[in-house]
Amino acid sequence: MIDESTVLIVGAGPTGLMTALELTLNGTAATVIDGRNDRGVRSKATTIWSRQLELLDRHGLAEPVIEAGTRVDRITVSTPYRRLGTFELGELTTTRFPFGISIPQPDFEAHLRLRLRELGITVEGGLELIGLENTAGGVCVALRDVHGSTYERHAAFVVGADGPESSVRAALNIKFSQYGPDTTFAITDVAISGTIPPRDVGYYYSTHGALGLVPVGAGAFRIATGIPHGADYLGQQGFREALALRAGITADLVDLPWESHFQVKFRHADTYSMGRAALVGDAAHTMSPAGGQGMNTGLQDAANLAWRITEIVSHSAEPSTLLDEYTQERRGDVKRVMQTSRLLTRFGATSTLSNRIERELLSAAVRFTPAVRRKITHRLAQLDTRYAPSRRSFGEKSSLRPGDRLPDNLPTAPHHAHRTYRWTGSRSTPHLDASVAHTHTLNATAVPDDAAAVLGKKPAVITVRPDGHVTSYTALR
Repeated sequence: MIDESTVLIVGAGPTGLMTALELTLNGTAATVIDGRNDRGVRSKATTIWSRQLELLDRHGLAEPVIEAGTRVDRITVSTPYRRLGTFELGELTTTRFPFGISIPQPDFEAHLRLRLRELGITVEGGLELIGLENTAGGVCVALRDVHGSTYERHAAFVVGADGPESSVRAALNIKFSQYGPDTTFAITDVAISGTIPPRDVGYYYSTHGALGLVPVGAGAFRIATGIPHGADYLGQQGFREALALRAGITADLVDLPWESHFQVKFRHADTYSMGRAALVGDAAHTMSPAGGQGMNTGLQDAANLAWRITEIVSHSAEPSTLLDEYTQERRGDVKRVMQTSRLLTRFGATSTLSNRIERELLSAAVRFTPAVRRKITHRLAQLDTRYAPSRRSFGEKSSLRPGDRLPDNLPTAPHHAHRTYRWTGSRSTPHLDASVAHTHTLNATAVPDDAAAVLGKKPAVITVRPDGHVTSYTALR
């Protein structure tokens, strides 16, 4: 049902469904439509990282997704002959989820849809957006069903989660700038006989090209390998040769149930919002599959945007300020994520002497400098997402600053609303002013050491946004 109090979400992929969950959790009515009745059974995305498991846990979804998926404990970067770098997710110390989960996108979407159905929301398939116009208090949308009939409706807000060819972005006339050449990949999920570590995500680089291996359970792996544009299907023999030449792995492929080719265009929307409409996920940005960051980045978009929409729709907040901040925060973070994908790609650069020198220096830094290794691991797990302070943020400088992610392994339940914490400080337990409004006291004796180091030595009052990022940090005297 679409009416003037409803947020219309266009696109029923993971990012669109997550946006609907975030809005519903905040008490905002949402409707999801998708031009297709059937989303298919194959996908490019497979891995959910630590930060996204934190976000899913707020919806009671982390546990079922973990149970349904395959645990990932480390990320490796190699040539066919040697290991260049290893990133241990178990070294992540400020999260309850120091691992990743490999789960096919259709299975992940099924969990999201089930949770939405439990909340009374179903996806309206076979309905596409063909136009929209921002109005003074909402958005007028034009829709078309599978029979060709058209409808006009009014919504409080529109979210474009409809992928790289977004109809929402096109209707808003937002430029989708391209950076770098297109890349084509061949993918398949296949059982591989051999001694491949069952909990490693591996990226391999050679003079023959790049290849990625992601465990998908029961001895099977997702293989993704770069191919020329317009290349013929590889088949079982082609994937076997790619494993040997690019990864140095000699193994039999037990079966090849399917093969798919897809093209990656590196693009970024010039803005993520206009009026009372906003973009999330692939509608706003597309990137290299290196590092498995794309879908995860979209889930962060959803968490960042939804609470802002609630304030606009339910509390009559000024849209421009909140949405300008959404664009600023998420565009900045997406650029950093893209840099991570490029960083992994540079491991495979061997075309020139300078490329090879850069790779060796990077490999040495990862192997011999723990701080460098930890920084890259946090980035791959998207635990280092950090937003610049907004104009509403105040507070003294500390280890924890406005815009930072609050550690997830605190003795408090996951939350989805604005919340205030009173931190006793890591040095002692001082007298705390009882007049300070708070909902939860964080006592140093109950907070893990690594989280306490992030919270800072001095007692403080910390306010946190619904997406788990700090709004303000005020030291207490």
